[in-house]
Amino acid sequence: MSYQDRVLPSQAPRTAAVVSSIKVMDSVDSTNSLLSRALMLGDHSDAQALIGGLFSEGHDVAAYSPSSDGLAMSLATSDVQTQCRGRLGRSWSNRPGESFMASWAVPVPRPILLGRHVGWLTMTAGLALLEALRDVLAECGARLLHEDSAISLKWPNDLFINGRKLGGILSEMVEVNEQWSAVLFGVGINMFMSRADLPIDLATSLQLEYAPLPGYEELRDRIAAAASVKLRDRLEHLYADPDGVCHALLIELSRESWTIGRSVKANLASGEVVLGRALRIDDDASLVVLCHDGVERTVTTGDVGVLPE
Repeated sequence: MSYQDRVLPSQAPRTAAVVSSIKVMDSVDSTNSLLSRALMLGDHSDAQALIGGLFSEGHDVAAYSPSSDGLAMSLATSDVQTQCRGRLGRSWSNRPGESFMASWAVPVPRPILLGRHVGWLTMTAGLALLEALRDVLAECGARLLHEDSAISLKWPNDLFINGRKLGGILSEMVEVNEQWSAVLFGVGINMFMSRADLPIDLATSLQLEYAPLPGYEELRDRIAAAASVKLRDRLEHLYADPDGVCHALLIELSRESWTIGRSVKANLASGEVVLGRALRIDDDASLVVLCHDGVERTVTTGDVGVLPE
């Protein structure tokens, strides 16, 4: 089947109203992979039109109007992903009605992608998702089931609740033309999962932390819609004033971080392991770790785990 086989915005009416185009599916291999394949098939001369019209009828780029719609944004979401993947190639399984699984495609200017602000793209998505989740839970009247159930961010890309993983973000880039690339933000959140169904011991789900919650499709639609609005707004500001916005993001991320001040273990791509205390987030979104020997190490990429105290 082609990526254009089913487009069902009626299953996500709130989200369909705020994104440029949307695709809702029962099952797919990976929403990030689907977006990547779809991007390869379009006209790359106009990145905004390509991304904005990705799932419009007949893949008609004219259906997207940059002047009225703002930053282009297409979203793919599925009940099930058969080849779920996260950072460092990790995979996991899922069942219908359990998880929020969606990917956004948005354009990113090449100067942002190639400059010192690139690290803030994933952080921006994380803060947008955090803000959206808090707003949606409040709007639904969901209350904390435990005093320590506030949602925070673990560097670089995870949603945490009191040391347990709630969800994560996978960011990938697809080159469009010399001026623009597409950034894909794939998001997975444990929504309706019992403790026995969680993939790892140090995980949690929304139903274990908050109540009452609306049904699966409504909650998925509410989260996707709110996150789309927050993400577009934050990215538009970032592109307009990278230096000023990144400074504000640094302050906000430091406040919302589960990682800062805690003992961490960083597994670097080189195979090296860095142990110490997470000291701060730098202005390029990297993590500074104070090692046990008193030396500060900067971690730009890698798998960073928070250790028990």
